[in-house]
Amino acid sequence: MLEAGYFKQILDLANVFISLFVLLYAYSFLQKTNNVRDRRPWVWLTVATMIFFIAQVLHVMFPTPDEVLISVKFFLQTTFIGMVLFVFIFQYDMIVKSELILITKKATQEEELLENIKRRIR
Repeated sequence: MLEAGYFKQILDLANVFISLFVLLYAYSFLQKTNNVRDRRPWVWLTVATMIFFIAQVLHVMFPTPDEVLISVKFFLQTTFIGMVLFVFIFQYDMIVKSELILITKKATQEEELLENIKRRIR
């Protein structure tokens, strides 16, 4: 059976890799969407991920039982999770709105087409 300390170290290392993956993904997204104005949440996600990644690396390299550092780490984790949720909710809202715009645009085009056909028939 694994010791609790060993298991915690594995999870801490997993946090480093997960935060690195999210950081690279967010940075890649920012590079690809340079001209999109609605990407502000991704900028915040990138900043939060960068801070979280640095904190995770420092925690893995220099583990300490200090209560203040544990509190700071908890705050950073909570902030990071909140930023991820904010980005996904905001992006979902943008996708839904853009789909509604496309549906409305398509319906308007179909109505115009029907009116043109009716005019030509008359």
